[in-house]
Amino acid sequence: MKMLKTHFTIENNAEISIEIDPRKIELSMLDHLREIGFNRMSMGVQDFNKEVQKAVNREQDENFIAALLKRARELGFQSTNLDLIYGLPLQNVDSFMFTLKR
Repeated sequence: MKMLKTHFTIENNAEISIEIDPRKIELSMLDHLREIGFNRMSMGVQDFNKEVQKAVNREQDENFIAALLKRARELGFQSTNLDLIYGLPLQNVDSFMFTLKR
């Protein structure tokens, strides 16, 4: 972030976003990301259905994702986003509705 601020003018109210893989981050890392200036985060969740996750090699803990979202709100992230994908192996309308309701 220091390098970006050195070479670019960043407005005070700029949205500064980071893409997070929930399988590759520790909860405490959000504190550091917020501290250095990120105010928006997007997480690649894809689907909450365990069988679909397994089929696309993206197994992740739903409770940990919820904890990440909660911590992001506590830290003042202005926006959070979950990337969801429809059309993955083993998905159907009903299974994707399960994900949307989560």
